[in-house]
Amino acid sequence: MVQYLTLLQDILGKGVTRIDRTGTGTMSIFGHQMRFDLSKGFPLLTTKKLYVKGIIYELLWFLKGDTNVKYLNDNCVSIWDAWKDENNNLGCIYGHQWRNLYSIDTNECEIVKKFNFIETYTEPCQPLLTVLPCVEDANVGKVIQNNEGLEYVVVDYENKHINGRNRKYYTVQFLKTHSVKSARYDVVMSGAVKDDFYPSVYGVGYMGNTPAQYKSTPMYRRAQKIWGSILQRCYDKNFKEYKNYGGRGVKVCNRWKNFSNFFNDLSTIRGFQYWINDDSYEIDKDFFGSDVYCKETCIFLPKRINARLVHARPLLYNDKLYLSAKDIADNNEGLQQDQINHCLLHPRTNSKYSAIKQLTLNEDEFVRYKFRRFDQIANVIEQIKKDPYSRRHIVSAWNVTQIEGMALPPCHCMFQFYVANGKLSCQLYQRSADVFLGVPFNIASYALLTMMMAQVCGLEPGEFVHTTGDTHLYLNHVEQAMTQLRRVPRDLPIMKINPSVKDIDNFRYEDFELTGYDPHPHIKAEVSV
Repeated sequence: MVQYLTLLQDILGKGVTRIDRTGTGTMSIFGHQMRFDLSKGFPLLTTKKLYVKGIIYELLWFLKGDTNVKYLNDNCVSIWDAWKDENNNLGCIYGHQWRNLYSIDTNECEIVKKFNFIETYTEPCQPLLTVLPCVEDANVGKVIQNNEGLEYVVVDYENKHINGRNRKYYTVQFLKTHSVKSARYDVVMSGAVKDDFYPSVYGVGYMGNTPAQYKSTPMYRRAQKIWGSILQRCYDKNFKEYKNYGGRGVKVCNRWKNFSNFFNDLSTIRGFQYWINDDSYEIDKDFFGSDVYCKETCIFLPKRINARLVHARPLLYNDKLYLSAKDIADNNEGLQQDQINHCLLHPRTNSKYSAIKQLTLNEDEFVRYKFRRFDQIANVIEQIKKDPYSRRHIVSAWNVTQIEGMALPPCHCMFQFYVANGKLSCQLYQRSADVFLGVPFNIASYALLTMMMAQVCGLEPGEFVHTTGDTHLYLNHVEQAMTQLRRVPRDLPIMKINPSVKDIDNFRYEDFELTGYDPHPHIKAEVSV
């Protein structure tokens, strides 16, 4: 691995110091290439010990088409943990691009009725209480007008012993809404009692009767802010977002016009357990393709996912396009909601969705297109076998339309295979190369992939060619790089692969055996995220 040490020397001697996205700072050069003859040993760095188990399991994870780190974590690999979300997902990164690309078949579609919530709730109206004559207090039965012009009647009284003093409390009932409240004598007589059930929030909402002990909690304040925002976008015609909500027919169910009901329902909404501890979660009803805010149609989602949802946007699952996650669940029994996140596409950046806009639909209809799944790995294997000398044996992870749906845009973004003299070679183009931590991992991973692909295609391994763009050494890795340069490289190990495996999907961790690996000790370095 002298080539790798030479690269370290080039960066330290010729590299330009630059700022970077992580804020760490780098020394870098632009454009570099290394070539490794796989017949001369497995190109695994020997000037520091590498985590071979992690290299193998990550590659198998990519080839599974998986983008959830649970598989890695179950096998004691944590290299992707810094980028995972709360559900261990990384978005449509390498595995998705390699094995699960989709194209729309615009020649085949159907018009489907979309899901709409049917309002079944009406606020119960409490009957008027009987007011009995009271000799002890002449105010019982008296009708008083409050500061908002609403009338309430004093229906009963009670003496309470509070902080060593006796205080008189009245129970009153509003004549318009029949809501009942208890308040001190002086508050009642001054007309300062407020009807919590009188519409006062954007003409439709009212606070209800949430117990007093909750009103000082952070959760109550957060819930009140969300509730007010929902009502505003649906009912305040002067609000800038009204045109996209109320102006489009979006409404709040009758039950949620009462804040106390909204507050009580929060814990039943999917994703509540994340929202309660994370300010980055937002409430959303587009996820279920509904035009009504209610507990049946809402879910808490991270902002980055919620931002990708638009009204009547397409969702992909099992080669079909759906309007809503609920529509997917209705047609695919047993589907878990965290799986639905993988179905989300971003129509704003995909011109193929223009066909949807060209159709005339009723408000309660949407278009479901058929999708064709495209497996880049399986396709390139088939092409190598059928037409080995083609110049199109390429796999790309750089999908421009889905970059914003990835936890980290692909660094090793494209690779090409080449057949000559019965041998299969592979060249990787890596746009961003972390030379100390990432590059040794990448070299070993793609060298192993080349050997696996050669085996399933009936060829011998040839060369692995590693071409890098922004080739950088983080400034907090300079000392570690100097340590490596003082070490003498040792003989390369040998990687043995189970020769009976002829299908790329059948490889398991047990099919790989590394022999003769005698590296210098591991050198610890911090990952820049």
